[in-house]
This record gives sequence, structure tokens and C-alpha cells, in this order.
Amino acid sequence: MGNQFSFAEKCFSLCCNRNTQGWNAAASNNIPQQETQTNKMKEWESYWERFDLLIPNFRDKIVVDYGCGFGYDSLYALENGAKHVYCLEISENRLTSSQKLHSSHGYENATYIDNTDIKDLINKIPAQSVDIIFSRDVMEHVPSPIDVLHSMYSITNPGGEIYIGFSPFYKSPYGPHFGSKCKIPWIHLIFSESTILSVFKNLYGLSGSVETYQDIEGSGVNKLSYFEYKSMIDSIPWETEIQQINRFPNKPILMSTLEIFVSLIPFKSLKEIFIVNSYIKFKIPET
Repeated sequence: MGNQFSFAEKCFSLCCNRNTQGWNAAASNNIPQQETQTNKMKEWESYWERFDLLIPNFRDKIVVDYGCGFGYDSLYALENGAKHVYCLEISENRLTSSQKLHSSHGYENATYIDNTDIKDLINKIPAQSVDIIFSRDVMEHVPSPIDVLHSMYSITNPGGEIYIGFSPFYKSPYGPHFGSKCKIPWIHLIFSESTILSVFKNLYGLSGSVETYQDIEGSGVNKLSYFEYKSMIDSIPWETEIQQINRFPNKPILMSTLEIFVSLIPFKSLKEIFIVNSYIKFKIPET
């Protein structure tokens, strides 16, 4: 990096991987060729393992897939008898891919919503009309999580179920989704956001218009911390039936070690840097 860059930027650049693709390649919305339906279904199964395999009964249910990606999760709901599925996704390309995937399997009982406006949940889906909502690896990306949570609550039937699981929280080791760009844990808590983005623009061609992590197309994060999220979910009058953190079903030793370690930390500010993920099932109280 040239002399026009600050000392902090030069230091951070030394932590970056120079042998990786440019930013646009890494943030592509195109599904990789190696991503088959089998691969995606394994991800889906892994998601439910974090809920102790308490997979809901989708038969004859109205379902919302919030952040549907390429449509494989909602395909599972359709294949298991869902009456109708609302697929919400901010990426037009992924939403189109979802529709094509479902149609190729003979399913037309779905509505596809370009969720560029958070109000789409309540503007395009009737209040108290949904039986099941699930959202996988989305909540760390949305600009206003509390608005999403309130909207989910408002469109779900009394007795309906909401499943939200995502990773990672911002203050955890790899919170900002740097991917292969930088593999040093907690590096984003050492260097400022402006310093990191400046280096990424120089090294990887990140768009010059990006001013915050949230602005990064395809992988922007809202910097949500665990205790911020917990405060949000505690403010909504639903029933919490499952609430789990640091779920790594394929790594039982790591999971149990983290559980003990986190429980021993007395300070929230220190505790939450070791909380990586959250998997919660909510139920709307019967009236």
C-alpha cells in the first residue's frame, strides 16, 4: 500500500490474504456449480440439528421463508405438504432462481417477494395469516432486526411458530463475514470499520461507495451483538420454547467447552465475544 494510507491501514493490510479473488467474485449471487440440491439439503438438515431436530410439520400450513436464498429450504417445505409458501429475498437473482427451482419440481403454490423494503412482511402478507416462519442465516444482515421481529409476530397466527437461527454475531471471532479475505479472529474489533473498508477497496476492488459493512452488496452485516438481539426478542410478547447459543452439532467437544466457558464469564461485554450463533423457536400465544 502506498504512503497515502494510514499506519493502521498498512498494519491491517498485512493481516489480509493476498491470494484470493476480488470482491465482486466473492460476493456473487450466482450459485456455484458444485452446489447441488444434496449439498443444500445437508445445510438444511444441519440447521434443524441446531434445534434438536424439532422440524415443524409443514403439511397444510402457510409458511414464510424469510431470506429464501436459492429456494432449497422452501422447496423442503413444499415437498412436505405446505399449503403455500411466501419466499422473501433481497437478491432478485436468488429470488428468480427460487421460483425456477420450485417450478422445475412442479410447485406453483408459492409467492415470491423482493424484500428490499422491510415493510414487505406486513404490507404483502396478511396479519395473523401464517402458521410457520423460518429464517436461516439472515438476521445478521437485515438493516433493522427489531422491525423484522415485530413484523414476524404480527403476521403469525395465534399458536403459530417462528424459527430463527443465524451465525455469526458481530462481536464473535469472524462477525463481519470477511470470508477468505482475513482469517484472524476478532480483527474487526481491533481495527476500525473505516480502516478495514479502505483496505478492502484497495486490495480487492470493493466498491468505493461502500461506507459501512451494511452497504456491502450480498454480504452486508448490521453489527448485531448477542445481547442487543436478546433485548429485542425479550421485548416481544411471544413464548420462547427453545433458546440456544453456540450450537455446533458436528463438534460436540467444542460446543460443550464453549457452553461451560461462556457460563463462567461474569461480564456481558466479554461474554458476547464468545457467542457465535443463536437458534430460537418462538410460539405465538393462543388467544
